[in-house]
Amino acid sequence: MEKLETTIPHVIPRDLPPWRECLRDSFNDIRIEMNDTLLLPFSSGTSGKPRCVILTHRNYSSATEILKRALFNELVSNSRRRTVAVLPFYHASGFWALLYSLLDGCHTVIMESFHPISMLEIIQKYEIDTLNVVPSILTFLCRIDIDRFDVSSLSTVLCGSSPLGKELVSLFLKKFPNVQNLIQGYGMTEIVVLSHITPFGIMEEKHYGSCGKLLPGFEAVLMDENGLIVSGPNRPGELYLKSPTVMRGYLNSEDDDQQQPFDSDGWFRTGEDVILSLPYVKEVGVVGVDDAEHGQIPKAFVVLQHDVDEQIAMTTKLSPIKYLRGGIEIVNELPKTKSGKVKRNELRKIFH
Repeated sequence: MEKLETTIPHVIPRDLPPWRECLRDSFNDIRIEMNDTLLLPFSSGTSGKPRCVILTHRNYSSATEILKRALFNELVSNSRRRTVAVLPFYHASGFWALLYSLLDGCHTVIMESFHPISMLEIIQKYEIDTLNVVPSILTFLCRIDIDRFDVSSLSTVLCGSSPLGKELVSLFLKKFPNVQNLIQGYGMTEIVVLSHITPFGIMEEKHYGSCGKLLPGFEAVLMDENGLIVSGPNRPGELYLKSPTVMRGYLNSEDDDQQQPFDSDGWFRTGEDVILSLPYVKEVGVVGVDDAEHGQIPKAFVVLQHDVDEQIAMTTKLSPIKYLRGGIEIVNELPKTKSGKVKRNELRKIFH
């Protein structure tokens, strides 16, 4: 791996004893079990306060094997892949990308902080062929005049963290015409990385914005408000997942019923609804609002596609979603984190 030069001074200690002399004669090997905790990242806090997620060695090794078979084996060539590590290592996805780069022997350039010009210079200098980014990074790259950079080496881009709009996909592919695979996906900290990705070579416009297909090693069902499986298309529900990548739980939440994410059958409740599957919905954020009878009920804040009539959408399509008992409010935009995720706690403050 290669780290970019920095102007920050580094202190290199001298006259240290050799490493072997520091080891005790009675040193005992530390036994690591698959269910032992490996990492304690925090969720992004899009639904309120960030929660500490318990991820195990099994979670990470399973995620690595699943994505290696479904994705990265397809990227193997006669030479090492060259990529840029720009996502924070304290995020589950950024840490996983670091581990995979070490395991796979990728030539990885580490950026201490993101700047679009710096990234374009890196792509040109090191002939980067693969990027792992979030939509906001693509947005910044598209704002730059890239004609003065040679980005012809870039062929595969993986994009997650938040939905990737069709307009942004079209603009990015025009700016980077040599990209053969723009792989989008759906995931969350609680499952390490991804549960869905778009297959290789799926570049038709009708698939822009799709989160793809379920990965091997995952089971998924859609449940309605009554806990029944949704079997038909274009019907609302909540996504439930099972996989060896699913977290052990939230730290110190054993006595908090509100933070229990698993149902009685062991399904992980993602909290994600399929309102976004409606063609006229561009973005959506669902939050809990106070209710005298039930304490809190769900309310959706929806950003419509630019060519959709608000009244028609409310009366013909959105109103039958009865389990959103807090109602639906059409807004111009949603507050987001720097990584592009909806800040639901801000929605409560702004619109409550």
